[in-house]
Amino acid sequence: RAAKIARNEARLKELGLWKPMPVKSNAGYPSKKRPAAPAAAKSKKLQARSLSLVTRRSPRLSKQGDRPNYVEPKLADEGRRSSTNNRQSHQEKEILSTQEISKETKVTKIPSSPPSSSRQSVTPVPANSVRSISLDTQKLVQTFLGRSFEQTGKEFVIQQAFREAAYADDLQRLEGVSRLSFNKYCGAQLWQNAAFLWINIGGPTSSASNSVINEFPQGGRLVTWFGGSRMDEGSSVIQSLLRMGREAAASTESIPLPSSGIILWCRRYQQESKKFGSYICLGRLAYDSHVPGSYPVAFTWRLIDYDDLISSPERREVFLEVVQS
Repeated sequence: RAAKIARNEARLKELGLWKPMPVKSNAGYPSKKRPAAPAAAKSKKLQARSLSLVTRRSPRLSKQGDRPNYVEPKLADEGRRSSTNNRQSHQEKEILSTQEISKETKVTKIPSSPPSSSRQSVTPVPANSVRSISLDTQKLVQTFLGRSFEQTGKEFVIQQAFREAAYADDLQRLEGVSRLSFNKYCGAQLWQNAAFLWINIGGPTSSASNSVINEFPQGGRLVTWFGGSRMDEGSSVIQSLLRMGREAAASTESIPLPSSGIILWCRRYQQESKKFGSYICLGRLAYDSHVPGSYPVAFTWRLIDYDDLISSPERREVFLEVVQS
């Protein structure tokens, strides 16, 4: 390698192109580091910085006075009497200040939820709800007792009862309303002053394994009825039924039946079509008994219009078909 370098240098010299290579040295290149400041200048700069750290203050903080001390004098004295090694840190002082402020400030705790009594708010009743409609129950029974409707379903019963037995004020108020609002899935429907009870006789659910079966004891003078799965003795529906049923049971010759009342509607399962037929009105009910604590709530009602049902041959035939099913 040295021989090749010497040969190349000789050739470059012959051509007049050879120049000696400069020797690499840090002295020929500028240093990237800033030159060190003199010791005297450095000391003056450090002194100026230390003074600025001591005297500099934020304009916002300079306008404020001394920060208030929320620590009681007793605590401050104890802190001064303590040794240097046991001095309270800035964080501990802040905690004490916060505790003192919280003691002086009265905080009212807001409950996460209102008491159970206040949670039972009254839901406004829609204008077309049957719960806002009053019925003349005596007129209703006189019109529909022992009759079977020509159409099936609860809605047809509701519409017919409204047209035939509602008072004039409600008829005028709801003139032009095509449909009334009611709960078609519940076994009891409350009106403003009355209640409809719905029962099924027969059907695929009426089997030996099903204990909830509607029966007609004492030859049809009584009937059993069971509340829904969401009802208990404290439910508003059950309480309304107890009140109206007991008022009807208390009626005598001197105390006539009240204008309010519970009306029983029954439908039978038809084996031929495998469907339930239309509802039949079996008249008004009076309270006989119920089983406290039962689930579903088990009632026994007395048929007030029993004598009228069996006095007419047509009504008697329909009624016995229901009772003997």
